[in-house]
Amino acid sequence: QWFELEGDDDYSAEDVDDKKGEYDFSTIDLYAETAEELRNYCDMFFEKSEAALVDLKENCKPGVNEDWVEIAHKLKGSSAMMGAIRMKNLCAEAQDMRKATKKARI
Repeated sequence: QWFELEGDDDYSAEDVDDKKGEYDFSTIDLYAETAEELRNYCDMFFEKSEAALVDLKENCKPGVNEDWVEIAHKLKGSSAMMGAIRMKNLCAEAQDMRKATKKARI
């Protein structure tokens, strides 16, 4: 589940699998030479990811949705760079939802 929609009583934090060890920092380590640079990349990633999730929520509509696909694609790329493997995989699934129901996209 990507996010909770207002009035969606079916959502529970327990619905989201908590899989540990799904991070690979080898890619970001190629770019961040210091701890400060790593913090800056992380801050930028969190800021842009939060904005992308808001955009996905706003585009959670049934039918063909190219905006949804584009947002998911961008978030997948930044997640891969940061080594957030689970997030990257979820974004890949979302990217494949060019034509989907609202329920499927949630």
